[in-house]
Amino acid sequence: TSLPPDRLVYLFSAEKGYLMLPPALRQKHGIETQRVRISVEDACLGPPVVRGILKHLLGYDTVVMNWIIHAKAYLVESVARPDQRHALSSRGGFLYNVRSAELFSLSFASEFLTYTGDAPKLALFKLGVLLTTLFLFFTTTTLVSFTLRETQERMLRFTYHLQHQVRHNLPYGPLVFTHVVESLVFVPIMVGILFFLFEFFNDQLLAFLVLSVVWLCEVYSVVAVRTTLSTRFFPRIFFMYLSLFHIYFFSFPYGFSYLALACCVAFLFHAVTLSWNRWEVPALVSGQITIDRPRMEIPWYGHRQRPTRGRQREVHQPSPTAAAAAAAVSLPLRCSRSLPLASGLAGRWSRHAGAHAT
Repeated sequence: TSLPPDRLVYLFSAEKGYLMLPPALRQKHGIETQRVRISVEDACLGPPVVRGILKHLLGYDTVVMNWIIHAKAYLVESVARPDQRHALSSRGGFLYNVRSAELFSLSFASEFLTYTGDAPKLALFKLGVLLTTLFLFFTTTTLVSFTLRETQERMLRFTYHLQHQVRHNLPYGPLVFTHVVESLVFVPIMVGILFFLFEFFNDQLLAFLVLSVVWLCEVYSVVAVRTTLSTRFFPRIFFMYLSLFHIYFFSFPYGFSYLALACCVAFLFHAVTLSWNRWEVPALVSGQITIDRPRMEIPWYGHRQRPTRGRQREVHQPSPTAAAAAAAVSLPLRCSRSLPLASGLAGRWSRHAGAHAT
């Protein structure tokens, strides 16, 4: 039967098969059903502003899941017999949204409540969250940066060779075929990164959105981050915002993950516009960033320029023709160099430690 437009129905059961049965079959096999009616204007959903946000923006799935998880935890604590308590706590259950036909697994809820119920276990749980966040951040950004850098360099080389073939009226079909075949190598890498994220995120759409955010930030770092201040500022702020999202996601597995990701994207957009308007545009206008100097140098922390002793070495000066030919070849590749987000953080930290050690 179709539901009225103003009514939502959720079904919860410890067994997945019970939720798939029609009401007539459940009644025929003697499966008892307890009904709980809650109005969307009830005070348990918060003040009127929160109720409006839940009704028109977020939905009630996350709220109902957390209600059921904590109600089940209270039921487990109220059971006196240890065998019944273990039987109830070991079965997470499933939640089914009748309107959207979406099934939610609550299998991790019992393990999450077990970790958060004791102080030592909670400390270990938080430590695991931090380690998982660091591992996921550096692994994802490193793989995305490597893929982006390799594809960009291959595209620049392909453009240079294609111009050479066209200018000399040479066939360029084999060149295009070779470039396409070499580019297909990176398709399994991107698919592997996506499936790697699927192991950490139960929601595949959320994993794809997180990977898209990392890709966009890496592209911005390659194209627009060229001043010294932006190079120092943007990787750190990106690391902080994305790490905060991962800490929230792993600390509250049944929380408002999409809302947290939207907040992370909003703060990252603010960081992008800030670095672009405050540092990149003035550097372009003032001439600090030009074609001959596409990126400002990053000084090492604690580095001091030492005076040279003795006779300086003679430097071989190439001829003007050779210098012009070398500049024509190396200029696109030199302009394409970038500082990856993860390797930029690790590189500055290692140089900082090395400068203090020396």
